[in-house]
Amino acid sequence: MPVGSDEQDLSTAEERVEPELPDPGPKVFALLERHGEHGTELFAWGVEIGAHASVFRPDGGILAHCESGLDAWEMFSIIRDVVLVWPRHQDRPPEMSAER
Repeated sequence: MPVGSDEQDLSTAEERVEPELPDPGPKVFALLERHGEHGTELFAWGVEIGAHASVFRPDGGILAHCESGLDAWEMFSIIRDVVLVWPRHQDRPPEMSAER
């Protein structure tokens, strides 16, 4: 088979293995409901793991399952004025993630 032929390119492509990226682990998010001049309050919080997300009420009761935090925002923004928030430091407790 001549070098550079289509058949050789196909067999080479089939033999290539894409490196697996490390799983980033669970990502926590919050949906804050805006109340105009009165500020915001926690409407729901969730955990995104891979291609799935679970959304919970503030008291911990399950509210929904979806594909991502963004999908949760899209779903609930239809009925509420909510903002999607991702914590900055998910590997530390909240009291340690504040700028000092």
